[in-house]
Amino acid sequence: MKKRNVAGDGTVTNCYATGSANGAATAGFAGYIDPHAEVAICYAAANYAKEFAQNGSAANCYIDSDLADIATVASESRTTSEMMQGQTYAGWDFDTIWIIEEGVSYPALRGVASD
Repeated sequence: MKKRNVAGDGTVTNCYATGSANGAATAGFAGYIDPHAEVAICYAAANYAKEFAQNGSAANCYIDSDLADIATVASESRTTSEMMQGQTYAGWDFDTIWIIEEGVSYPALRGVASD
């Protein structure tokens, strides 16, 4: 069975993934998405972030290169240290959507984080 995370011309925004996954079928952050779909303003700090959005597009998305095996053109590769700096995330809204403790943690969504 083929799974699609985003179908048609949909967009997934303001999201992140952390942790790890093992196995032959780990496809990356969004896995396979429709060619007209987009993942935007997201990051992955995980060992399975091999591809951010296979087949579709990614905008303002980042992968922790210290954890991931590879990064693709659909995402920006940054070190763990860079991923814990707000200035890394161009165009992200740290006033109302995201929160970060500079140099200590990855960004988190407000209301989800213990801010």
